Amino acid sequence: MIPFFKELFSRRNGNLIGLCTGSIAVVLIVAIFFGAVPHITPVTILLFVGGYTAVTAVSIFTVLTFLTLFGKGNWVEKRLLLTSFFCISLIAVGNSLLSYWVAGTAISRMPSDTTFLDALRLFSVPTFTIGIVPVLVLYFWVKSRELNSLLQQQKEENINIPNGKIITLYGSSKNSLTVLPQEIVMIESSGNYVQLSYTANGKVLQKTLRATLAEMEKALLEYPFLVRCHRAFIVNVYRIEKINTSKLRLKAIRMDVPISKNRKLVLQRQLELVGG
Repeated sequence: MIPFFKELFSRRNGNLIGLCTGSIAVVLIVAIFFGAVPHITPVTILLFVGGYTAVTAVSIFTVLTFLTLFGKGNWVEKRLLLTSFFCISLIAVGNSLLSYWVAGTAISRMPSDTTFLDALRLFSVPTFTIGIVPVLVLYFWVKSRELNSLLQQQKEENINIPNGKIITLYGSSKNSLTVLPQEIVMIESSGNYVQLSYTANGKVLQKTLRATLAEMEKALLEYPFLVRCHRAFIVNVYRIEKINTSKLRLKAIRMDVPISKNRKLVLQRQLELVGG
């Protein structure tokens, strides 16, 4: 149970909470500015802000709880955008429901005969319009931070970066992996799938794609430090810790990888090419 709460209240979820509460705060401020509260008193403003903020908090908690229980995986931009969409959608629905309930009271200018669909139409457009701004800001912030972190890690490890561009490796399904080539530690073949081991923020992560090792090798041809040393393995020569005539050890994952006899010479030439 403790790991569940650590995940639920993690820093990345904190960023999302800040995003959504910031979005609804803007909506509330704009609404009050344009006269959403007919009788402006400290009590009505407190009820107005408190009510809609509570709806927002419940909406965010519901989405994050679901993600923590069933959404295991890396925190990538697609997941961020999808999560933000569900959060904003739930906030729009919750606020519409609250507006429907308080219609005709001192904290609402909506007439008492307002339907839920009327409230939903009224709240959906401004919530998504205003909410998309912080979503995009956070999206580009995550992308920028991720790239800067990768580049800083390479600098600290004193690894020469032949090409600093980010690439995307695709499988035959919708899965893909966007990564700096030098962050790839190893690619292992397993039937019709490949498992990519790569580093991110000092940790070794794995991603499985439906593809062949030959397809991965073709996609990585312009990166000589990624070498196929065996029929089932592609390794990053910068990550090699030890090597002998039959196997090599990767320092990032402390794993021995076999070397095929017919690929030993190719591996040696590539090591010399990159200064290994």
